[in-house]
Amino acid sequence: MPAKKPVVRSDGKEYPSISAAARDMSVHQTTVHAAVQHTLHRLYRTAGGYQWAYTDEISEVWPEKPTQREKPVVNSNGAEFTSMAEAARSTTAQAGSIFAAAMGTRRGLYRTAGGLQWACAGEVPEVWPVKHIRPKALLIGPIYPIDPIYPPEFTEKQWRIIPILEGFEVSTLREVREIGAKSLLPRVNQQGISLVRINDHFYSIVFLMMLTFIGPKPYGYIVKMRDEDGPEVLFNLYYTPRKPRTMQEKND
Repeated sequence: MPAKKPVVRSDGKEYPSISAAARDMSVHQTTVHAAVQHTLHRLYRTAGGYQWAYTDEISEVWPEKPTQREKPVVNSNGAEFTSMAEAARSTTAQAGSIFAAAMGTRRGLYRTAGGLQWACAGEVPEVWPVKHIRPKALLIGPIYPIDPIYPPEFTEKQWRIIPILEGFEVSTLREVREIGAKSLLPRVNQQGISLVRINDHFYSIVFLMMLTFIGPKPYGYIVKMRDEDGPEVLFNLYYTPRKPRTMQEKND
């Protein structure tokens, strides 16, 4: 690095060397040197907020910072353009969309503008990114089971130990208690769901009954009541598949 060669700042202030300029600006010498080299090649770069050049190599006009639209680009058809703005004028795409597509290509992501992929000059990939398509099987056909699951029939009240709560049991008639103790007093929340508090946590009594007497709720199912106006007891509950959505409903 020619540290003793005089340099000048873009506001006209001169320094006897790059090292002197770096000390005065509190920046690293290599930063000033890089800015000098960029100016030499008519490229924009700053150090300490200013552009720099050797005093005997400064031109009449300092290089300007290029905007994103002034960057040369290439599309996936091989057409080259001196700027994104020119590409936008020559195609159906907008400059902003071309920029987004070029940035996607830089990251290996599929994105198009005007039906084509784009890349900045010097960044054209050997193979353009490929669009990932979801398998057709995931887009059509039923996505939920079709058979409801009913609880077993009991002729009288039954108690069973709750699988997730050691030492507690639930009955078919909406009662929860610690084994050998009195039933806990339930509370009803704003949604009308009956809850009990166990170990500083609130549990839905319906959830505990269904889990204990039927098993965990399968994926795609919801809990329903046979009689919407009936009590929250086991014989009035069952698991039913959620209504499948059609492709039209998904797109709405």
